[in-house]
Amino acid sequence: MNRSEFLRLAFAGSVAPGIAGAAKEGARRKLVLIAGPPSHPPLMHEFRAGTILLEERLRDVPGLVVDRHEQGWVKDEATFTDADAVVCFSDGNGRHPVLAAEGRLATMEGLAGLGVGFGCMHFAVEVPKDTAGPQFREWIGGCYEHEWSCNPIWEARFDEFPEHPITRGVKPFSIKDEWYFNMRFAEGFGAEGQREIDGVRFTPVLVATPTDETREGPYVYPKGPYPHIQEARGRREAVMWAVERPDGGRGFGFTGGHFHVNWQNDDFRKVILNALCWVAKVEVPASGIGSAPVGDEEINRNLDDKKPRKRRGRAKGGIQLFNGKDLSGWTPKIRYEKLGEDRRRTFRVADGVLQVNYEHYDEFNETFGHLFYKTPYSRYRLRVEYRFLGDQLKGGPGWAFRNSGLMLHGQDPETMKVDQDFPDSIEVQLLGGKGEGKRTTLNLCTPGTDVIMDGKPLRRHCINSTSKTYHGDQWVTAEVVVDGSKGFKHIVEGEVVLEYQNPHLDDGTVLEGGTISLQSESHPCEFRKVELFPLE
Repeated sequence: MNRSEFLRLAFAGSVAPGIAGAAKEGARRKLVLIAGPPSHPPLMHEFRAGTILLEERLRDVPGLVVDRHEQGWVKDEATFTDADAVVCFSDGNGRHPVLAAEGRLATMEGLAGLGVGFGCMHFAVEVPKDTAGPQFREWIGGCYEHEWSCNPIWEARFDEFPEHPITRGVKPFSIKDEWYFNMRFAEGFGAEGQREIDGVRFTPVLVATPTDETREGPYVYPKGPYPHIQEARGRREAVMWAVERPDGGRGFGFTGGHFHVNWQNDDFRKVILNALCWVAKVEVPASGIGSAPVGDEEINRNLDDKKPRKRRGRAKGGIQLFNGKDLSGWTPKIRYEKLGEDRRRTFRVADGVLQVNYEHYDEFNETFGHLFYKTPYSRYRLRVEYRFLGDQLKGGPGWAFRNSGLMLHGQDPETMKVDQDFPDSIEVQLLGGKGEGKRTTLNLCTPGTDVIMDGKPLRRHCINSTSKTYHGDQWVTAEVVVDGSKGFKHIVEGEVVLEYQNPHLDDGTVLEGGTISLQSESHPCEFRKVELFPLE
C-alpha cells in the first residue's frame, strides 16, 4: 500500500460519514483558508491581510464556516478531518504550503482523494513541474510551469464570462496585476471554452488577450521573452479556471492577487468570493456573493511588517575582505567555466592590489566574471578603493568600457549555471570617464532583481547616480551602506549619490542579504582596498 492510499484510508476512518468530501445535507461547509508567510515588498503578496479581508466578507454567508490560518500551514492537521475545501494564497514552489515540509503533499493527496476541494491563488499556482505538477493538474486543472508559463505585469480586460457559479454577478472589468498565462493545463484543456474529458469538467473562468507588447516582455522572472510566448500573438489566455473532478471534488486556479489594492475592485473581489464558496460546495446566489466595499483605511490594515526593525549604532570593527597579499577567502566564477576555475588568471594580486587582468586573453567572448567572497552579509558598510587603467579587451561590449561592479545581496555561486553571465544581485555599477563628457559612477543595475525607488518599483535595468565623473586612472573611494532588506545608500568621496529601498528578486522574494562579489567585464581595473564594517 502506498502512502497516498494509506492517507485516504486514514482520513476516511478518522471522520464521520458525510464529512470530508461526501454530501452534508443541512450542515455548514468548511473552508480551510491558508495564508502564506510574508514575502515581497509592502502591498504585494499581502497573504495575511488579503485572507483576513476575505474571511470577514464570508462571515455571514449562509452554510459556510471559514477556518483561516497564517504562516503557511494549519496549526493542527486535525482541522482537515471535516474540511470541504482547502485554499492557499501564498508563495509557490518550495515555499508552497503543501511543499514546504515533508508529508504535506501526501496529506493533500489523501484529502483530494476523498473529494475535498482545492484552490490556489497567485504564486500558489506555481509548483516544480516534476515534484507536484501532475498532482496540481489533476486537482485544479493546471499550474504555472517555469519557463513555459510567464508572469508579466499587465492590464487584463475581462468582457465576457462563461456560465458558471464563479462568474455570477460579475460585471466586465479591467485591472492591472501580475497575471500569469500560458499555464500548463491538463491535456485537452485551455482558454477555448468549457470541456469535459474523462469525467473532469473544465471551465476557463477569466480569459483575456495579452497585447503584443506584453508578450514581448519583460516578464517579472525570468525577464524573457520566450519565443513560444511571442509566437502566440493574439491568442486568448485563461488566467483563472475551475474544474469539477470525478471524485466529487472541485478545484480552481487564480493567477492574480499580486497587488493588495486590487481587492478594492468590486468585481475582482466578487469572483474570488464566489470561487471560495463554490470550491467548498456552498451555493452561490444568482447575483454572486455580495460584500462591503474596501476603503483605503481597510486596505492598509493587517499588513505584514516587511520593514526591518530600526537599529541604532554606527559601523565599527572593520573586516579586511582583501588582505593585500592573495585571494584568500575569494572564489572566482568565470562564465563558461566551473566555479573555482580561472584558467587565464583574470583575478590576481600584484603589488598589493587586486587586479582584473586580461593578459592571457585574446578576445573577450562575453566571458563575464565574478570574484565571490566566502561569507554572505546582510547589514554593513562596504568601502572600496578602485581605479580603471589601460585599454579594453578586444571584443568587450561598448557599454563595458571602464566598467566594473560590486554585486551585493547576490545569489550563491554554487547555484549559478555554467553559462550564466551575472549573478542575481544588486549591482553597484562602477564606471570610469571616457576623457570627456559626463559618466556617473556608483549607478544601480538590477540583474534578476528590482528595488523600490521614490515609492515605486524601478522596473528598469540601470539608473544613474548623481556623482561627478572620474576620468583617467585616478583612485576613487566608494562606499555602500547596506541595511538588509530596508535599503541601500551609495556614497562617493563622502557624498550620497543614490538611495533606494526594498531590494527583491524579480519574482518578488525579499532580499535580506547575500553574497558580495567583484566583477570583470572586459576592462582592466584594480582594487587596493575592500573592507566591510558590520552595522550594529
